[in-house]
Amino acid sequence: MRKSFNHDLIEEFQYSKKGEFEKASFLVVTAPKSSDFYEGLQFLDSLYARAELKTLKNIASIIKELTALTVEQETQAKANDEALDDEQSAVNAYNQLISGLEKEEIGKLNICISELLRKSAKVNGEDNFEQSFFDELSIEDRRIIIGKYLINFTSTAQRNLKNA
Repeated sequence: MRKSFNHDLIEEFQYSKKGEFEKASFLVVTAPKSSDFYEGLQFLDSLYARAELKTLKNIASIIKELTALTVEQETQAKANDEALDDEQSAVNAYNQLISGLEKEEIGKLNICISELLRKSAKVNGEDNFEQSFFDELSIEDRRIIIGKYLINFTSTAQRNLKNA
């Protein structure tokens, strides 16, 4: 498990620091370290596992309707998957999570991740991430950050990444 990850913001936002406005351009997110984080991390992991199960059930029904890929097509698909960069892998993890969630669970996810970031992220590497900053993040930044959080700090997403 990694100890931290960096994310360069796609859309910068302004925040107040000692009465002056600063531009947030990147986040440094560290792994949860205390029991304060355990509940939130466990919640994220269980959401991801439930979403994964729903996705697998959907995939199984789709596979029954599709013709099998040739060996060459499968080899090419695996090569393409291996070429994915961190951000694309993060977006894929986020999309898998979201595809299996109910509407009310998405709200809980946002609350959970904003709380985890508040406790573990630094804006521009030095300033504490405040909960109100979560609302300032662009949708694309949220997707990538949540996906990176899943990949780096939850066991279910890490296992899936290794098996891909």
